[in-house]
Amino acid sequence: MKDFLVVMRRFLPPFKAQILSNFVFNLLSALFAVFSLAAFYPVLDMLFEKGKEVNTLLPWELKKDILIHNLQFYVTGLKDTQGPGFTLLLIGLIAVFGTMLKVGFAYLAARNMVTIRNGVVKNLRTQLYAKITSL
Repeated sequence: MKDFLVVMRRFLPPFKAQILSNFVFNLLSALFAVFSLAAFYPVLDMLFEKGKEVNTLLPWELKKDILIHNLQFYVTGLKDTQGPGFTLLLIGLIAVFGTMLKVGFAYLAARNMVTIRNGVVKNLRTQLYAKITSL
């Protein structure tokens, strides 16, 4: 394993930008994966009529209960003004859009990984060819 890391330390520096963009794209893909799954929560509540009517907005904090409560507040408001059909359609479109972003960022990450992998293999072959021809 140590030999592998030594070889990679020698061949990866020319691809710093691709490595960084691969990391960013994977991070964004994971973020939108969570977002697209969380968008289905109000849909399921509406379909199975388990969602309660929420008429008060709590101060925003990064706590699960408060985020869900405020999300239910906005869904309840939209359902009251536009109707449940339009609300389901809108939430479904948001979920589809989030899923498309997740898949797009996963594709970009995989595409960058192909560039890195092919570049490293090309550099290895070039050095091996130079070594063989010099002997």
